[in-house]
Amino acid sequence: MKEKNIIYTIIIFTLLSITYLLFDLVKTHEIFPYYEISAKHAHAKNDDILIVDIRPQQRCDATGKAKNAYHLPIKETTSPKEYLADAREIAQGKTIAFICNEGRSSKMVAMQYRENMDAHDVTSVMGGMEGINGWISEKLPVEACSR
Repeated sequence: MKEKNIIYTIIIFTLLSITYLLFDLVKTHEIFPYYEISAKHAHAKNDDILIVDIRPQQRCDATGKAKNAYHLPIKETTSPKEYLADAREIAQGKTIAFICNEGRSSKMVAMQYRENMDAHDVTSVMGGMEGINGWISEKLPVEACSR
């Protein structure tokens, strides 16, 4: 009888642990559970997110930036932690949606922050500014890239 009680206790403890871990996982991903969102979704959620344009100044000058986006180019001299801290300071509690030319670089940045720095308040805009289904091809508002 004692052995049965011990086995039941272990099973219950295991199930409770799994439930807690699953709940914690869901809770940490509730803002944006994915690495990417569409340009249309990013535009529609403009009040809840800050779009951060990571492209070099030359690309931003050539095409403009998403309306209300903040241009914060990634520099080789800045560490990833410093860059994320700068972006979070600018975002003031909003979720950060990184955007680049075609969506590949911004997705890698978002993935790096989510996986290596446990930053679940970041995402990436699919298609970037110039890619398929990106900001410009979806005819979403663009403004000049200020220096």
